[in-house]
Amino acid sequence: MFQGAESRYSEMEKLALTLVVTARKLRPYFQSHKVVVLTNHPLKHVMSRLEASGRLIKWAVELGQYDVDYQPKTTQKAQTLADFVTELSSDPKSPVVAKEQGSKWMLHVDGSSNANNGGAGILIQGPKGVEIEVAARLSFPVPNNEAEYEALILGLELAHEAGGKDLEVFTDSQLIALQIEGTYETRERTMTSYKEIVQQLMSKFDKCSVLQVPRAENDKADALSKFGAAMDGIRDCKIIALVRERSTLASRMEVQAVSEVGSWKDEIINYLENDILPADPVAAKRVKFRATRFTMLSGQLYKRTLDGPLLKCLDEERALYVMREIHEGSCGNYSGARSLAQKIIQQGYFWPTLVKDSKELVKKCESCQKDASLIHQPATSMEPIKVACPFDQWGIDIVGPFPPAQAQKKFIIVAVEYFSKWVEAEAVAKIFEREVINFIWKNIICRLGIPRILISNNGTQFQGRKVTEWCKELKIEQHFTVVANPQANGQMEVTNRTILQHLKTRLENKGSWVDVLPGVLWAYRTTPRTATGETPFCLVYGTETIILAEIGEEYQRVASYDPGSNQGEWSFDFTVIEEKRDAAYA
Repeated sequence: MFQGAESRYSEMEKLALTLVVTARKLRPYFQSHKVVVLTNHPLKHVMSRLEASGRLIKWAVELGQYDVDYQPKTTQKAQTLADFVTELSSDPKSPVVAKEQGSKWMLHVDGSSNANNGGAGILIQGPKGVEIEVAARLSFPVPNNEAEYEALILGLELAHEAGGKDLEVFTDSQLIALQIEGTYETRERTMTSYKEIVQQLMSKFDKCSVLQVPRAENDKADALSKFGAAMDGIRDCKIIALVRERSTLASRMEVQAVSEVGSWKDEIINYLENDILPADPVAAKRVKFRATRFTMLSGQLYKRTLDGPLLKCLDEERALYVMREIHEGSCGNYSGARSLAQKIIQQGYFWPTLVKDSKELVKKCESCQKDASLIHQPATSMEPIKVACPFDQWGIDIVGPFPPAQAQKKFIIVAVEYFSKWVEAEAVAKIFEREVINFIWKNIICRLGIPRILISNNGTQFQGRKVTEWCKELKIEQHFTVVANPQANGQMEVTNRTILQHLKTRLENKGSWVDVLPGVLWAYRTTPRTATGETPFCLVYGTETIILAEIGEEYQRVASYDPGSNQGEWSFDFTVIEEKRDAAYA
């Protein structure tokens, strides 16, 4: 019995799937014997065609390991009637519908995106030579996968309005096709919402299937999606040009925002603003007790903390946005659950299930689970290196080689400041003395001053004649670790490991590690370090930086920004920065 998308396969694909399933269940027999398949269908010819669909090629490869011989069935008069009933009988549970010849509609869709907007290409082919080409401009920023969904949704709407009942949809996006089919999971909330809309539209047709095809077979829709850049692909037909100003999900989100289920904040806000308590005495007592730790400010609920700063209280939807942005956004470092929760609080946000939600997010994060590092307990306790003042002592090392990137860059020169844990790093193509001198001059001296001590290993790049003489001129003391004992410079090794870990979790392709590196450095500088309890950015500049989560979910210091008083606040932060640094190393 075929299930789900299998029921929409063509007759030849159903026959091939039957043979594949049989081979899987009877694997020992197929492996030890020659198998003769008797069929009057051209199954062997179909599965050996190079232009066959992806699933037929996959099944042909799977059956290729067995000795399968396809032979035509011999004529048996007694079997003729049984074959006729088997091949032409319909499902007794489904109503009998008289099919109109040539009533199938075909829909080709494709989406594209750029920095500012996106495009959707739609080609509708109906009976009697009907052909409609639509090029739609998506006037809002949209990632490529969402552009593919927007094109599919618009195509389904147009095909339904055109009167199509039996529709076959073709897209060159494997992700979209397999998500609709159910083979791939839709983990992101946005993708799940798009999938639900597509399924609702597909249910309006008597028969509708979504198939993935090679891009070469979807070239006209691809040309339509790019429109201006691919005008050569559009001929002999009038083009309908559309502009879609808002995302398909925009109206849906507004409805959800209005009909939002009451959040955990409602009872506390009602009590603080209107002195309203739940009817249940036990619940009322609980609300009274909890409300002592909260306050209202400009219509927004904030939680008081032990050390003074107020934390903005978030509902479930906004909490998920902030948590994802801090964990895997532009300043995210895919940290563990405890570190993630700590960073969220440090940025000024709170909700009751903060720690639990952080653990669940880390467990569900594919990058965290795939690239998680092994934790090894050191044989002896770590001894911190005593540092007199900021930017006084630096460690420097080289990481690599990596896969060649732009300009043949294969290595990273990394330097860490021992007091604040501030990190500087730069991708280079070569690792000679000249590159090391240029890095120290550009990234350390020109930004943060001349260091007193520079710690490195015994590589020729660090103890060569040019580097040694240059350091002597600038009165920089060079300290070298013991040969074959990198643990002697533990701070440097830990930093290297952290940078490598962050690169692995962010990489989409091997050559893009150079583009990812600045984001990794920002994430490192804005994450509290275990040794100090503060972020490197705070210990260097005296205040915390503003991250993207504070723009998307506006925090108090962003909402109440005043240019007049800002200078005074900065002066105060710089005045007390020494106290903060002393506390970090107490």
